[in-house]
Order: sequence, then structure tokens, then C-alpha cells
Amino acid sequence: MRLCLYSPSLGEVVAGGAETFGREIARRLSRRHEVHVVCGGTVAPELAAIKDITFHTFPYVRRNSAPADAFRSLTRYHLDAFWLESVSFFPAAKRHFTENEYDLVAVLYPPDSMVRSVAKGKLAVHFQGYPVGSIKRRIYKRILDRYDPEVSASCSRFVAERVRESLGIESAVVYNGVDTKRFAPGKRDPELMEAFLLEDRQAVLFVGRFTKQKGVDTLLRAIARMPDDTVLLLAGGGPLEERLRALAKELGIEERIRFLGVVAHHELPRLYKAANVVAVPSNMEPLGIVCLEAMACGAPVVASDVGGLPELVGEDAGQLIEPGDPEGLAQGLTTVLEDDKLARRMGAAGRKRAEKMDWDAISAQVEDLYLAGLKE
Repeated sequence: MRLCLYSPSLGEVVAGGAETFGREIARRLSRRHEVHVVCGGTVAPELAAIKDITFHTFPYVRRNSAPADAFRSLTRYHLDAFWLESVSFFPAAKRHFTENEYDLVAVLYPPDSMVRSVAKGKLAVHFQGYPVGSIKRRIYKRILDRYDPEVSASCSRFVAERVRESLGIESAVVYNGVDTKRFAPGKRDPELMEAFLLEDRQAVLFVGRFTKQKGVDTLLRAIARMPDDTVLLLAGGGPLEERLRALAKELGIEERIRFLGVVAHHELPRLYKAANVVAVPSNMEPLGIVCLEAMACGAPVVASDVGGLPELVGEDAGQLIEPGDPEGLAQGLTTVLEDDKLARRMGAAGRKRAEKMDWDAISAQVEDLYLAGLKE
């Protein structure tokens, strides 16, 4: 199979779950198929070093560098920054498809299905979320109806149900995966423990962007309700950082908060293993790759009972709490921190669940879907 993965941000290291999905699938399918990646900007060295993948790069407007006026215009129509990346990338990349043919082109953001207007071959669409808002739904549906993908896959049962309800599309459920060799249980790193002053402290870890969706403000309010020996590690960044720093000061917990900045993906296993518990307090989460990575490292999790998170956590790998409830979140975290046996049982159960979602197993599911799509 001659396969092309098409996504403006696929060549970047610091990106989201969709980009991680695309890179890991490309890496593994390149062992058995001819794989090309059409992406924007400059490919990160660690990705360019994968010898069996051919990268083709074109310019585009990154989601974090667009003018404020552009974001305001998108918001007015209930669109997002990914849409800006998509429409800025297509004019530059489309010539590539007039000169190159593929058996199948896979896109990670549904509006990128417009590539089929110039690309020959079958089309696969991966849903890492679903359209919210009537205008956005109409745009998605118009594009997908017009370009009619042979393969549709959603990252969780929750997303698959919303895609069916909002777009009328039946999609296979293919979870995002995790590298269970890199993300694995192990001892705490003494240097990290010393650097973050974690000795004789209970460490709660959050990994993700500082946005309203991620519920970091709820987490700060929960920490304020917990014992003084509880510290919070915040690995990430985003538009709400200054507001969160101000909230920590207002709550009188600024000395218990460690703002770590954006942490490289390959450094995250050290953090997961240093934490006594990982908090995923999202207000919405199509799946929750952070939750899965924490589970793979044997860390207990306390997560919001929303979106695809319950599908990961199940009944034994962590505690599920209502989103936006600081008191409930504080109670859930405290329950895990005060019961070592419970924390160990959760960690072991989480690792067992994560092992079933290793990227090798997930890529095999994707390969089967693509090959079946080629027969249609």
C-alpha cells in the first residue's frame, strides 16, 4: 500500500493527540508499506530521522501564531484554530497531489478531507473529536458528504456516538495508543524529586494545556482544600497561565504549585513516575492521552467522568469525579493519597489496561481498516 498521511502539524514534536496518533501510525506502518507524510513547516529532527518515511513539507499558518483578528473571526462562526491551519495549508500542498498518487490518503482533521478534490485514491478520516455548534456541524457535514471517505475512525466510543448523531457517519472505534516500553512503571528519579522539592510531599501531577477545557482552575481549588504537604506539578502552558498563577496566589497555595512549563514528550515518563497521583480534571475530553500514559506508567489517576475518560479508566484504574467540582476532586485525590494499597491496585490495573492499547496493536487495527477500505 502506498499511503499518505496529510496534516499541517504532523511534523511538529509539541502538538496534540491527533499528531501523536499520526506519527505513531506512520512509524509502524512504514515497516510494511510505503508511507509519505505531507505536513507543514519544518519536520522535527527526531521525526526526520525515521528513514522509512518520506516527508513533504509546505507552508501554513500555525494555530499559535495567527493574528488575534483571525481567531476572533473563527470564534464568531464557532470554528477553531485547526480550521485556520487547514485552509492555510491546502493551497500550498495541493500541487503535490497533482504530481503524486497514493492508494489511500488519511487525514487527522475532518475538514482536511478537501484534499480529495485533488488527490487520487481512497480517503480515510480520523475523528479525534466531533463538531460542536450548528455552523461547525454544517460545514463538517457538507465537506464529508462531498468527499465521502471510504474509512472513518473515531478515537473513542463517545466520539463515535457523537459523530453518528451530528454527521450521520458510522465510524470504527480505534483508540489512541501508548508506547508501553517508553511509558512503563519504574522508580522515581532522585534528581527530579530533589529539583521539585518532593521529598516527604504528596505530588499531584497535571499534564496538558492551560485552557478552559482542561479544568486546571478546578484542580487549583481542589489543592487548596487538601493538606499542606500536597504539592501540584503543572506540566504545560497556554492562554490561561497568568490567570492560573493569579488564582494560586489568591488561594494562598502558590508555594505548593510548581509551574514546569511545556515538558518534552520523551521526558514525561519521569514525571508520571514521580507523581503519587495524576489528575485529569477536564471539562471535556474525547479520549485523554495523558490519562492513558499515566496508566501505562502505573500511576493511579483521578479523572473527570466525561467524554472518553471512563472508557480508559474503567472500574479499577482510578477514580471518576464530576467535572467542575473542586470538593469532589479534592476528596478523590485525598482518597488515593491516603491509601497506598488502593493506589497500587489502581496503578497495576491501569498498566494492565494500557498494555492492551500499545501502539503496535493500535496500528494493526488501523492497517486492517485501511486495507479493507482499499477493497471498497
